Amino acid sequence: NRAMDWDRENEEQVLDFRQVFGVIVKNWIWFVVTLITFLLAAFLWNMLSIPVYKLEAKVLVNEEGSTFMDPRSLVSQSFIPNSYKVRKEMQILGSYTLAKEAAKNLPLEASWWVEEGFKPKLVYPPPFRVLLDSSYFQSLGEEIELEVLDSLKVSILFLDEEQDVTYTDTIALGTYFECPSFRFKLFPGTTIPSSRKYKFRIHGNQWLQHFYSRVDIQEEKSASVIRVSLEDQSATRAVAYLNALTQQLLKREVRRKNQIALNTIAFIEAQLQSVNDSLRTSESKLEEFRRVSGVTNLDFQSQQTFEVLEGLEKEKASLAVFLNYYDYLKNSIATSKDLNKLIVPSSMGIYDDLLNKLVLDLMDLYSDKAEVMINSKRENPMLGAVEHRIEELKKNILETINGLIYSSNLSMKNIDERLNRYKSMVSQIPEKERMLLSFQRRFNLNNEIYTFLLTKRSELQISAASNFPENEILDPAYLNRAIPVSPNKRLNYLIALLFGLAAPFVFFHLKAIVLDKVEEQAQLEKLGLPLMGELIHSDDDNDLFAVASNPVSLFADNYRTLRTNVKLYITQGEQARIVLISSSFASEGKSFVSRNLAASFAQAGHKTVLVNGDLRKSDKVKVENVDKLWGLSAYLSKNIDLKDLIVKTSINGLSYIPSGVIPPNPTELIDSLQMQELLASLKNDFDIIIIDTPPIGMIADSLILAQYSDLILFVVRFKHSRFKTIGKTLAQLRQTYSKKVALVANDIKPKYYGYGYYNYGYYSNGKKGKG
Repeated sequence: NRAMDWDRENEEQVLDFRQVFGVIVKNWIWFVVTLITFLLAAFLWNMLSIPVYKLEAKVLVNEEGSTFMDPRSLVSQSFIPNSYKVRKEMQILGSYTLAKEAAKNLPLEASWWVEEGFKPKLVYPPPFRVLLDSSYFQSLGEEIELEVLDSLKVSILFLDEEQDVTYTDTIALGTYFECPSFRFKLFPGTTIPSSRKYKFRIHGNQWLQHFYSRVDIQEEKSASVIRVSLEDQSATRAVAYLNALTQQLLKREVRRKNQIALNTIAFIEAQLQSVNDSLRTSESKLEEFRRVSGVTNLDFQSQQTFEVLEGLEKEKASLAVFLNYYDYLKNSIATSKDLNKLIVPSSMGIYDDLLNKLVLDLMDLYSDKAEVMINSKRENPMLGAVEHRIEELKKNILETINGLIYSSNLSMKNIDERLNRYKSMVSQIPEKERMLLSFQRRFNLNNEIYTFLLTKRSELQISAASNFPENEILDPAYLNRAIPVSPNKRLNYLIALLFGLAAPFVFFHLKAIVLDKVEEQAQLEKLGLPLMGELIHSDDDNDLFAVASNPVSLFADNYRTLRTNVKLYITQGEQARIVLISSSFASEGKSFVSRNLAASFAQAGHKTVLVNGDLRKSDKVKVENVDKLWGLSAYLSKNIDLKDLIVKTSINGLSYIPSGVIPPNPTELIDSLQMQELLASLKNDFDIIIIDTPPIGMIADSLILAQYSDLILFVVRFKHSRFKTIGKTLAQLRQTYSKKVALVANDIKPKYYGYGYYNYGYYSNGKKGKG
């Protein structure tokens, strides 16, 4: 039963495309207006929006070292995976320190605009450079107007909105403009001014940090390539900054490598100073002994002994240099002194992969810590994580150094034992040759150490001169590759088109949901009940029986159709039929429909009686010579007889039973035996009985009378009745009673009508209905 299942069908909310099409056709003018409005708004947005461009550069991260003396090239590549290098370079590119270095020589201290049509255009390179007086308060971010007078003079105007004061002055380039908010000089830029009037804003660190943070850094998945992109109102400014940033990355690499070499050279030169003094002393003593003793050469056996001793002394000298470096490294780590400037072990000839890797990582972490401290506050959790990693690395390095010192001391002890054995052999050599051997050993030892340090210093100097960056700029930013990203004209027009079509539909859909009014015949069809009649609106509010006043009218024809349908729908017989007329709420026109339907039956020759079964309000039908105390309530209370209850009306064949005085117990009277006897008596005297009842959805009176009726006419007023309420009321009615129920559509506004032909649609004129 569709009438009983209307709630379930309504909850399914199946999209009815015919209904959607009907909404569009019915309200097509709103769809056209809304679509034009949204498309016009999109056009204005595209025209007036300041364009934004996207520029991109690519950096290739290489795995190989830059030179043969690069300390990293001496460390096993397994310790430094490529993915780590890429992420590390991405962190460096995104650091505030590198961004600040890149922007140092760019004219970013102020942004300049020129009016172009209805929107400002960002000018870069700027026509003038701004030099701020650092000792003066500067109100940054305020808009300043400038007019170019000639090649040497400009006029400046500044409106202080807080003080509501305007400052203006004409200054020569290179001289100060001063007011309570500013003090700065202007100098010619790299380009000739293209306009007479400009506007500019001076920026501070906060704006610059925001500008730097707009750089987007991403890693290519298939290669060791970093994409660096920037969106900006000026494509030229974006190109300049991206290229400066990537170039600064390469310069930083070379600078750090050179710093390692220079630190090592400084350490070697300090060692050379002490070795040089020892070498001079040993050399002078050797020459003096040769001159005095006359011994210049050793015999063959002494020469062999000397060569062995010389080899052992060389090994001992190298170990001494290594031990000096270990002491330097241990002291630097213990005191945390210049850990970002440590000397890499490989540059001193110590090729221990683990120690080299640990020292390099420690230097990198110290650089990262410095950058984090610049870019954030002390309580930054990232800073704590970096410091924790630094402490762990320092412990690992100290453990590694202690192990290397221990192994070096063992080697030194072994060399000393071998030296002692050979020294016993030296005691058998003649005294003069033995003394010559001693002097020559000291000289050769100092000479070997001095030569070793000189060689290392030369190698490091060559390394510093030949260093080039590991990474390379694969693809710099080009101006002709700028991509406009805002406004996205196609997307804006598409959004306007979608909103232009969707907005009115959503509006009408929400309106139907919120107001829940019956507006379409399709809604009535969903209730699954027959539609007995479609009644147009009557403008005569005071006419009780409008069908009698206007018998030749579209209005009267509607009631004739309703009358005919009612006669065909109920079973004909000798006994009169009872038709109950009700609705879900008040003001839906049930009383008006009852009166005119009764009048229509009477005009057709049917002996008709109209019963006002609504005992809860007074009668609208005023019948002459009838006491106002008489009526249905009086009869049911057994205060009057039946002959005094039924009154004649002005329409032949139509009788009327008024409701009478409002009783204190209307429901009990309606549900009394007296009411049943009244209906039985009326059936004997009349052809048709029409009962006007209270709304079914509000009180029980109508449900009681529905037990005795043959047909229930449910009045639905267009643009007024609530669809969901009607559905629930009818579902309850059909579930409780097996009586016949039909619908009557009321208050329909005619669209076209005339002599011989008419057609009408379902539109309300907004006037209050009868009932």
